[in-house]
Amino acid sequence: MKLRFGIGVGLLVVSGAAIAQANFDGVYRAPSGGVPGNSACGTTKFGYPLRVSKGAVTLQTVSQGELQGQVGPDGSVSFGRGSALVAGRISGNQFVGTYTVGRCQFALQYSKG
Repeated sequence: MKLRFGIGVGLLVVSGAAIAQANFDGVYRAPSGGVPGNSACGTTKFGYPLRVSKGAVTLQTVSQGELQGQVGPDGSVSFGRGSALVAGRISGNQFVGTYTVGRCQFALQYSKG
């Protein structure tokens, strides 16, 4: 009897985390015209959208292709490949973070919608 109860509680916790992550679902977009990078980027701007579906997050890039990761239950995001890293947090309808590739860093302030 206790074993069944423990399994049931475990499933509720996992289901709750999945539901919380699904609340982040949507497309988060850069302001019109994209966001400029630091001085190492020259005049390059970054504007690819961040997409979230069922807790999975993706970001298309030119140099590294599509980057994929997971949104944490608290909205935290950290994923990358090679010299590319996306890190930040989703809160409400906003994603605030950074996209770093090599020496170039973009301050991302994206809105859902």
